[in-house]
Amino acid sequence: MRSIKSIKGTKSIKGIGSAIFEILVVIAIMGIVITSVVASSTRSVKNSLHARYQAESTRFGQELIEWIRSERDNNTWTVFAAHGTTGGSVCSLPTIAPTGTPTPRPATTCQEYCIGDSTAWTACNAVAQGAISGTPYFRRAQIRTIDASTTEVIVVVAWTDGIGDHTSRVTTQLTSWNN
Repeated sequence: MRSIKSIKGTKSIKGIGSAIFEILVVIAIMGIVITSVVASSTRSVKNSLHARYQAESTRFGQELIEWIRSERDNNTWTVFAAHGTTGGSVCSLPTIAPTGTPTPRPATTCQEYCIGDSTAWTACNAVAQGAISGTPYFRRAQIRTIDASTTEVIVVVAWTDGIGDHTSRVTTQLTSWNN
């Protein structure tokens, strides 16, 4: 009788197999959940970094617009407007009309400058690329003469990160208001 009691008290091999299968299913589900959480976190970090780079590049673009505006304010219009006709390199940045369409806005002339750390009118060339030291950013400014008293300024800040190449654009029109 004793041997029958011990047989009744033990688990069958079939029951042990079911328990192992259940454990494997739980481990697989946990693996899927953990993988999803890690992928979501990674995407969130990339988006956060991109947003930070975008905000920082816009700030660098706005700083350059303000410097160019001060150049207009501290010089005569004739001296300032000359930057749209001479001194830079021929514009290479694509233009976008105010409506957002890719049709270029007509301009009498256009000059492009690479203004990184320095606040100096520097023509873009193989040496002067507009790098901002200690950052992944490069700045270029286009000065387009629209008419005798209006100049359009387009500043593009470019950078490369783990996702790819990006640009931020700031545009304004300056007029001969004090001369």
